[in-house]
Amino acid sequence: MFKKIILTFLVRGVPAIIVFAGFIALYNYLVATKPQVESEPAAPQIWTVKQVEVENRQAQPVEIAYGTVEASRTADVRFSVQGEVAWISPKMRNGAKIVKGDELARLDMTRYQLALDELLAQIAGEEAQTASLETQLALREKTLARTKGMAQQNVVSDAVLDDAELAVAVTKGQLIASQSRTAQLRVAERARRKDIEDSSLKAPFTGTLSNVNVGLGQIASSAVAIARITDQSSLEVPFVVKAEIYANALELLGQTVSVTWQSGDRKVARAKAFIARTNAELDKIDGGGRFYAELIDAEKSAIRPGAFVKIEFIGRSFKSVAALPEEALFGDDLVYINEGGTVRSQKVELVWREPGTVYLKGLEDGTQLVATRLPGIGDGIKVRTVSAGQ
Repeated sequence: MFKKIILTFLVRGVPAIIVFAGFIALYNYLVATKPQVESEPAAPQIWTVKQVEVENRQAQPVEIAYGTVEASRTADVRFSVQGEVAWISPKMRNGAKIVKGDELARLDMTRYQLALDELLAQIAGEEAQTASLETQLALREKTLARTKGMAQQNVVSDAVLDDAELAVAVTKGQLIASQSRTAQLRVAERARRKDIEDSSLKAPFTGTLSNVNVGLGQIASSAVAIARITDQSSLEVPFVVKAEIYANALELLGQTVSVTWQSGDRKVARAKAFIARTNAELDKIDGGGRFYAELIDAEKSAIRPGAFVKIEFIGRSFKSVAALPEEALFGDDLVYINEGGTVRSQKVELVWREPGTVYLKGLEDGTQLVATRLPGIGDGIKVRTVSAGQ
């Protein structure tokens, strides 16, 4: 059995081993004799970038601020006297437009009229008393004059002369007191007439009503406002600017600005305004200054008091600066110049930044700048360019 296995191995296994060994020898020979190919260095990577050309000029970047529209003139409508509301104008409704002098409501004037009638009766009685005293004074002055003449002739005694003089003095005092009471009653009369006049509530200026809260029979007084009137023809927007802009406040006065009322990303309405005035003091919270922009043709605009708006204005002017896309600036002071396809870095001065644009100094006109963000950009990299608009 063992001899049979040995014989089978020699017949079948030995030829296979010989073939495998030949294959290994052939492979090693081919590897050893293959021609050597020298490797070529890798070509440098070339980046495709956008490019912009420097053009220095005077620039006036658009500044953006925000504020809430206010009416420059508003007033609470209220009676200055107390009484029961007897009449209400049909115009007394929220949103109604009224004209200066329009009667809005009226109080019951009965009590004020009765008080005035009583005063007039007192005045008439006091004036009659004054007239009577004036007549008495005239007669007693005549009597005093005759008595003095008789006293000079020793016809009457000194006592009679003293009585005549006393009578004149007493009557003068009574007349002065009567005239004083009449004057006081006249003052009270004017007050009563003013109360009657104030019982009729009139619009102090032309505007639009809001917060209307009045009803017939209601007891009104100066403590409670029954409506609010807003002058829609005079709207303004207060807004705060940075200190470096506020330093040129006098140059900004009178400038026409754009006011935009937005709801989310949607523009609701736009209007023109002009910077009319400024606060005398800096804003302590924001550190800048406050301006007031008055809307032009406010009544024709859809913008209303309370709207939160964006104000676009020219806040400053720069001479000889390059306005470039923000992608051209790396960090705060570095740009990359394309010199025939090779990049070189250069320091610059950033004078102003706004969304999407930077204003730089320190570059020559015609300089070609890389305007694409590249990871690992540095001196010496190779680029091919397309214009920044592509």
